[in-house]
Order: sequence, then structure tokens, then C-alpha cells
Amino acid sequence: MNVHESEKIAGVFVELGYEIADAVEDADLILFNTCCIRDTAEKHILGNIGDVKYLKKLKPWLIVAVVGCMTQQKGMADNLKKK
Repeated sequence: MNVHESEKIAGVFVELGYEIADAVEDADLILFNTCCIRDTAEKHILGNIGDVKYLKKLKPWLIVAVVGCMTQQKGMADNLKKK
């Protein structure tokens, strides 16, 4: 995953007034910057998205966003919604 790109995205959110949470449980927005170059990276990110599913149930206002090249794959949007 592109760390530099993730830092740029985080900077934009900070400029908009968001704060970076110390723990994922404290977040109101969770953003995954994805990469699909390696199959293992894709499986890892899908697992991470699944790991925060419980938070969405506890916090209905929580925004879970996914960006990056993985989101451009055919059928991936539907797959992510199921996660």
C-alpha cells in the first residue's frame, strides 16, 4: 500500500478538521487505502474491513471508506458492501 498517498489523504482530513484517533474504536471515520497488486494484500485488506464490522453495528454513524486501486476491480464494490 502506498504510505505516501495515505499520508496525503490523512492530511486532507486533518485540514478539514478531523483528528486522527488513537484507537480504531474511537474513530468516526475509518479509511482503507487499498492495493491489489498482490493477492495477499487484497486478502489482508478484506480481513481488516471484516474486523471493523462489529464497530459499524455499535456505531451506526461510523463511516468505513475504501479507496485505491482495489476498488476499481469489477465486482469489488458489491464484495466490499457484503464485508
